Amino acid sequence: MTRAEVARHNTRDDCWIIVSGKVYEITAWAPHHPGGAGIARIYAGKDATAEFGDYHSAQAVAHMAHFCIGELVETSEEAKPPA
Repeated sequence: MTRAEVARHNTRDDCWIIVSGKVYEITAWAPHHPGGAGIARIYAGKDATAEFGDYHSAQAVAHMAHFCIGELVETSEEAKPPA
């Protein structure tokens, strides 16, 4: 999946995130997030790698495997540095 594909899933009812090069579909799980659904949804459609690593245990990382739906694939356009 590309960043553009993930970005289209940025709502409360369709929530995907990127963490460490993997894409996770967390729509149904977000309401159960210990910090609140709003925290999980802030990153809907975005890369949450830094934020995830800052606040989550190894157990949380292992739990995320249940929600993984694929790998992030960088397109040539997305890999270009900004002009």
